[in-house]
Amino acid sequence: MTSTGASGSDRLLPKQQLEATDDNGVHLVWSDACTVDNAGDPSHYLYETMGEIRQFDDGGENEVLVGKFGLFYVDIRRASSAGVALFDVCDTDSTTIGYFESLYFPAEPHLNRRASSLLQYDTPAGNLLIIDRLEVMPKFRGRGIGLRVMAEMIGRFGAGASVVAIKPFPLQFETAGSVDGWCASLELNRLPRSIRSATAKLRDHYASLGFVRVPRTPYMIKSLD
Repeated sequence: MTSTGASGSDRLLPKQQLEATDDNGVHLVWSDACTVDNAGDPSHYLYETMGEIRQFDDGGENEVLVGKFGLFYVDIRRASSAGVALFDVCDTDSTTIGYFESLYFPAEPHLNRRASSLLQYDTPAGNLLIIDRLEVMPKFRGRGIGLRVMAEMIGRFGAGASVVAIKPFPLQFETAGSVDGWCASLELNRLPRSIRSATAKLRDHYASLGFVRVPRTPYMIKSLD
């Protein structure tokens, strides 16, 4: 899954943070915050959430770190009502501006023809959920945890969104040369070294959740309407 850079912290988030659990004992734990009095700032309509994937150990007493995730929620409806341009909202972060340029018309909060034709979605765009990062530790790979977590993230964070978008780019190529401790623990050097085949495999992986590739872009999208 894509990432704009792995987190530099490998400590667990405080226990009191919000938590969601699936039927197989995998927990999503995240922190969040917002500022009340900055409604005139375009960044007020871009919500970033970062969290951890946890699971109880064999004894059922201690939680172990399974992975990390990150997402953005673009509140297009509130921004539009406040007279704030979608470009300005997305331009507040280097990650989200790429989604805007590939999926939306330049001067209005509508999906462009290329994206809307894929989703058969012709009305003014609703809110956008971007799954930016999903990283799973080596010992937990191959168990379907990533897809379960992705589905839970869409269900938990996608309320009010019309579209969810991802950039399926293999993390081992995006963080090449990094000496970050978290990157080292992911053992990215053991992953396939062919960028073309690794990317194609990721696309097929997320297509099983209903994502479709947007032609001539690195993105995939899925309708939530």
